[in-house]
Amino acid sequence: MYLFCGVISIIVKMYFGGRFNIFARSIAGLFLLLCLASCRLQAEANAKLMAEAENLLWQNPDSALILLNMVNTAAFNNAAKAKYTLLRVQARSDAGMNLATDTEIFQAKEYFIKRKNLEKAALSSFYAALVSSFGEDNSATMEYYIEALDFAKKANDRILQGKILYNMGILNFQGMWYTEAINLYKKALEIFQSEDGKYQFEISALTSIADVMLFDAEKSDSAVYYYKTALEKAKLNDDREMQANVLHSMGVAHNQFGQVDSANYYFGQALRLTDDDELKAFLYKNIAKVFLHKESLDSARHYLNMAEPLINDLVDIYALASLYYSYSEVEKAAENYPKAMEYLELYTDYVLEITGKNDRQTLLELQRKYDIKTKEHEFNRAKSRWIIFAGVCVCTSLLFATLTLFVRAKNMKQKVALNKAEQENTQKQLQLERTEREKAEKQLALEKAEREREETELKLETLRDMSKKRDDEMRLAFLEKLGIIKEIAILANKASENEKTIISKVSLNAEMNRIASKVTMEEFIDATNELYPGFTDILKNLCETLNAAEIGICCLTVCGFSNKELALFIRRTSLQVIEKMKTKIRKKLKISPYGDLRDFLLEKIA
Repeated sequence: MYLFCGVISIIVKMYFGGRFNIFARSIAGLFLLLCLASCRLQAEANAKLMAEAENLLWQNPDSALILLNMVNTAAFNNAAKAKYTLLRVQARSDAGMNLATDTEIFQAKEYFIKRKNLEKAALSSFYAALVSSFGEDNSATMEYYIEALDFAKKANDRILQGKILYNMGILNFQGMWYTEAINLYKKALEIFQSEDGKYQFEISALTSIADVMLFDAEKSDSAVYYYKTALEKAKLNDDREMQANVLHSMGVAHNQFGQVDSANYYFGQALRLTDDDELKAFLYKNIAKVFLHKESLDSARHYLNMAEPLINDLVDIYALASLYYSYSEVEKAAENYPKAMEYLELYTDYVLEITGKNDRQTLLELQRKYDIKTKEHEFNRAKSRWIIFAGVCVCTSLLFATLTLFVRAKNMKQKVALNKAEQENTQKQLQLERTEREKAEKQLALEKAEREREETELKLETLRDMSKKRDDEMRLAFLEKLGIIKEIAILANKASENEKTIISKVSLNAEMNRIASKVTMEEFIDATNELYPGFTDILKNLCETLNAAEIGICCLTVCGFSNKELALFIRRTSLQVIEKMKTKIRKKLKISPYGDLRDFLLEKIA
């Protein structure tokens, strides 16, 4: 502005000469005073409108919104614009409007955060979450709520903390995260209970907790408790409307779960308490739904007829649409299809009107934004023209100085560019050498790792050969100690189908019995303990209920004898008996029915 007045002074001097210098200064000063006075008057008018709107915000948001729409936002600075945006979103939210187009709140939020205004940052983050909730990204909405809660805690705004937690509970309830929703509602309830005079918020939190609990059959009793607590709180504060609202919620909840008699009782109780025509209309309509469910169509029509004049007085097209849909359902149940179709057409007309109204509201809001932007652009263009004019004058004055320094600056720039290019070439060369070294080091590391892997495989192979050799030596020593027992297995092999013609079956069995009679179970157990020191002691410690025969079978099994060889060794025993005894041993040792007994004994004991 001062630059603009200076330019005006120069123009006057050009036309009137130096003798009118005082006159030129006077004109410029007067023009400056007029501009300042105009700006100040506009700023005061805006401030007054915004202050009045802020006072009306909690009681009459519609009137506050009218005042805010009268504010001239063209000359707003960032602070005024952020404050205005926050007030307007608050008014639109409290008036129950769709906030989908109020995206300016995100810029206002960032402004308050940068200015470290904790109270406004918390409030703007909260309304940013509400604006985001009209979209489909619930995760972004939850992030805004969490951000708002953090600022509200820093600002020590307890009521706002409770509202944020309550809305987070609503978001979780809509996403069917019922446990988390209940926890958030309870946290909000604790805050509201600690603040005097906030019983309405407390009752809302209690009612919401009960609504969620009804979705869980195991918590239905708790839901009744919270409903009754909310009702008692409303009675304690002698608030008949809050009592009616709680009873209405109880009726809606019971009707939703098919408990129509209970729902009808609560709706009737709410009707006796409320003086609010809007609530009465909804109660009549809900009672009509109850009678429709009971197939008492005359009663349903009666209550719909009582709701209709109330809804018409409210001029609420949403309620009218719902009313005529209920009429259609009643006539359909009465099989009066022409009348049902007539009401359904009315319902369709109202739905179309609702859709058009929403579209018109969105278009009006967009038009308002466009008008504001247009005014701002016009103001900025007017200001820019004078700034450009003054800039041209300044640039002309500096042109010669710029030309004087241009050549020198160009030479310095070339020199700097040359030095920079040399440094970049040097750095690239060093980087290339470093890359080559790293590549060579990686290759050496890979070769070293390959050699180590080969050495490890060789060592493992050597260890396996040594282990196998040791097992073979122990097996050979064991067989030498029990050579008599192995004779039984040799004779059993002679009992093949091809050799039965050479050795008679009777003589073969007699020979096997003769050899087996020479060996006792104790001798075999002793030989097993020599091969696997302490084997039987470890086996008894593992399962004390094993008897001598079962321990003997375990010894024979761990030394590699098959079931057929066991049947030959244990006299007067069949193959089926051996299998049953092994099944019993598996059960005592807690081995799966199909588990390998020898593998278990070798792994866990031997």
